[in-house]
Formats: sequence, C-alpha cells, structure tokens
Amino acid sequence: MTHDGVERPAHYTHAENGIECIDAIRAALGREGFIAFLRGQVIRYQWRLGHKDSAAQDAGKARWYAAKLERVLKEGGAQAARKQPETRMRSEKEGGAQGGWNEWAGGPSPVAHDALVDLQLRSGAQLVNCLAMKRSWGWKRSWDDIVAYRLSKQPTYSPDII
Repeated sequence: MTHDGVERPAHYTHAENGIECIDAIRAALGREGFIAFLRGQVIRYQWRLGHKDSAAQDAGKARWYAAKLERVLKEGGAQAARKQPETRMRSEKEGGAQGGWNEWAGGPSPVAHDALVDLQLRSGAQLVNCLAMKRSWGWKRSWDDIVAYRLSKQPTYSPDII
C-alpha cells in the first residue's frame, strides 16, 4: 500500500489492523454525521489554503474531501432508490431468533430513533443499550455493520447510556 500526503497519509492508517482513520470516523458518526464532518473538512482546507503547509497540498486535501463527500451523497441516493428489504420486529413467540435477535441486512432503522437496542456487529462485537439514532443502520460492507438487533431490556433512555 502506497502512502502520500493527500490520498493516503501513513499516519492515518492503523498499523495493527490496517483500518484507516476516515473509516473509523464514518463508523463512529453514522452517515449524516460523516457528511457534516466531510463538509467541515472541505471548508477547513479551503480556509487555510496558502496560510499553512503547502497551498497545493491543502488544495489537494480540499478536493479529496469534496470527492469523498460527493461519493457518500451519491451512495445515499442509490440506496434510497433501491427497494429496501421489508423488516419488522418479531418476538420469540412469533418465531424471532434465539434470544430475541432479529437478523439485519441493512436499510432504514426498523425501530424508533429513541429506542434502546442491543446490536451484533459484523466484527463479532455486541453492543448493549445503544440509542438507535446513534448508529448507522445501512450497510457499508464494513466491520461495524449491524448484522442482528433486538430491543434492549433497559426500558428507558438514560443520557449515561449511548
């Protein structure tokens, strides 16, 4: 893998697992937060153009973030145009998976935004008592894609639980 100051700076790729910082940011922020982040980065590099480092490098970084923003926005349009799989919550009595888990193949959130959910991720990690609106429910073919969910046993949202 080659590195350069604009396309792939070495200091933004984790040496142990190869995950790039930009991918971790996207996973942490979800789609809408990531779009806001990218817009901010475009503004940042245009703002400082010619005042720090190389103007050519800052212009390249502004273009890189603008191109990334365009790809993410186009992704959303393509995903919205496709018919999303029909999903619904099923209890164990209705035939839900063991432990109340529901398999998930991506798409719009199947639960209310203020619902607390337990999640299983593609990486094998399990998250408990997550606020549904804090997660990206669409698939990115990434280690943090949701592959199963269930409503948490925690009945109400607490600001200490995210």
